[in-house]
Amino acid sequence: MKDLKKKAIRLWHVVANSGQCNGCGGVFDNWNGGVCDACKAIGRG
Repeated sequence: MKDLKKKAIRLWHVVANSGQCNGCGGVFDNWNGGVCDACKAIGRG
């Protein structure tokens, strides 16, 4: 259970400074989210 808590905290920390693409679900550092350029290029998202 401790490992799970550590993982959740680490995951939250990563998500705190990054954004997730609404199209592909990829997580990118230092980005505010929305739709990534690759998804925009193929019209996804």
